[in-house]
Amino acid sequence: MGKKIVLIEGMHSSLDKLTYGAILKDSFPNLVLVPSGGRGLILSFSTLVEEVLDKSIWGVEFFMLCDGDTIPLSQDKSALTKLSKGRLTVLDRYHLENYFLEEHILVKVFSSLVPESSWLRTPDSIRTALKDIARDMVSYTVALYTSAHFREEAGNIDLMPRDCNGKSAEHLKSIISR
Repeated sequence: MGKKIVLIEGMHSSLDKLTYGAILKDSFPNLVLVPSGGRGLILSFSTLVEEVLDKSIWGVEFFMLCDGDTIPLSQDKSALTKLSKGRLTVLDRYHLENYFLEEHILVKVFSSLVPESSWLRTPDSIRTALKDIARDMVSYTVALYTSAHFREEAGNIDLMPRDCNGKSAEHLKSIISR
């Protein structure tokens, strides 16, 4: 009784659950993080709240938190939040890990680990390095979005090609269409 249960996408050892757990630590004793599995439960969360949880379990509040990749590209995130009575929150970024790619956060992380003269203490240098890394990931990102689009349109199929980092548009097109 009196607990707030936050359903997190993934399994017990998922990076999301471990990350949220590390951030929260012991700060919120009435909050329980529970891995909820995959996309199916998340997309039906508003129905679950309305039809089951609100009618059968008293004294416990349920919430759900998920990455941006969980919601189909065609789905309106704000409509899902409204349907769930504000109990579903979808992160703005595609993956939780994307929040850790902020150059100012990385400067804070590295400030006690590297000498003052290190490039890892300069936000502009870190931003440049992140952009260089990201350039090689553009084809992967395109493949990821393309795969998600067709999975949403055609059903649970996986069109994600292997080894698609650093490919030209033409090469990526050829390996996706195989």
